[in-house]
Amino acid sequence: CRSMYHVDKGSEPMAFIKIYKITKDYHKKIDAIIDKKKTGDSELIYKFTTTNEPIHQLESAYHIMQRFPVDEYVKPEVAHQIGIEFATQFLKDYSDYVVATHTHSKVLHNHIIFVSSSMKEDEMYRKLYEEKLHQLVVKITNDCCAKHGLSTIQYK
Repeated sequence: CRSMYHVDKGSEPMAFIKIYKITKDYHKKIDAIIDKKKTGDSELIYKFTTTNEPIHQLESAYHIMQRFPVDEYVKPEVAHQIGIEFATQFLKDYSDYVVATHTHSKVLHNHIIFVSSSMKEDEMYRKLYEEKLHQLVVKITNDCCAKHGLSTIQYK
């Protein structure tokens, strides 16, 4: 499942949210998002676990990417706080997750990977769930961004 929601800001790179299901190589995905060359330091990495098991031992997961507009200067610490606020509101304490804010490129962005092994894999249920997931991700991201005075994303 891949889905993007954009804020169109003319020719500037726009804000967007991308959501997709991770089907393999979970540990590689997590290692990639917590790479200190991309985050700048460990202060822009946040891990939440509900068990003593390492977060790298996932059965099923989703990856959400929140990108902030280039023309809206967002401090890395604020972007990271938005990612944590989003994950806390969205996942509460039901799922393990990691939030990493990347500062290595011109476009500041968050990566959030969360465990979804308890979700049903029935195809019809999964499609319905993913549509609701997208709507909820956009709504909570918008709430967090608005709280920090940033633009929001229109759900299409």
